[in-house]
Amino acid sequence: MVKSAILIKGVVFAQLLLSLTGLRAEEITTFYQDSYPKYIQTDGGFSGLCMDLIAAVETKIGTKIVNKGVPDNAFRPLKRIQVDIEQGNIDVFFCLAKNSKREKLFDYISTPLYEVNHVVAVRSGEHVGIQNLDDIRDLTSATVLTNFGTATERFLNNQIGLTVDATADSLELNLRKLLLGRGEFVYFHDIGLYSTIRQKFPNEELDVLPAKFRSYYHYLVVSKEAPNGLRETLEKAIRELNQDGTLAKIIKKYKSIKEGPDGS
Repeated sequence: MVKSAILIKGVVFAQLLLSLTGLRAEEITTFYQDSYPKYIQTDGGFSGLCMDLIAAVETKIGTKIVNKGVPDNAFRPLKRIQVDIEQGNIDVFFCLAKNSKREKLFDYISTPLYEVNHVVAVRSGEHVGIQNLDDIRDLTSATVLTNFGTATERFLNNQIGLTVDATADSLELNLRKLLLGRGEFVYFHDIGLYSTIRQKFPNEELDVLPAKFRSYYHYLVVSKEAPNGLRETLEKAIRELNQDGTLAKIIKKYKSIKEGPDGS
């Protein structure tokens, strides 16, 4: 009886110690989303904004963050990823927006990874005075292009007085339509627009206007079923990466038309 009590106390103490110290597992599991430029598959593996963030966190905490989708499926749909986080099939997911429904299903690290801004691309030199959606509404014949089935399409469809074309399913197609005069604006988030213009249209006359139409943040999320102490470890890591400027340095590479992640 005494031995059993000692054993129980030892187990409880070990669990408490694990929680307090944030003791790390051998690896942390995640999935990658097919979302450019957050996750980009290349011949040599993967790159992109969220991959850079993963590498920074790995260096900070000394633990590998592995994609459970390899080798069978490099990417996983976002809706499925959210189910995987909720059920504890993976420990974390990088680069997710926050809403009240999601906050009930999994834990958000309090320090955001980066800010996302809805902006517009235009043909160079055009519509430079645009400041808000009312300015676009005033252009009664203007068509706003965006990607089919995205948050930007849903947002624009909730606005009154805009002519929205969301028949194309990629930024590349929408930017080509813009260059051909089949729209006046391409509306999307700044990270996607800057990266696509830089990679696909380096010599075309395209600009991203400074006006921001909607802003929010992307975060690192942790499963409520993740190992004890993992959330605390990641809270500390992301806070320190923000304080030392690492997060800002990473995101800056993806918010420029002229210079990309590889310096090109």
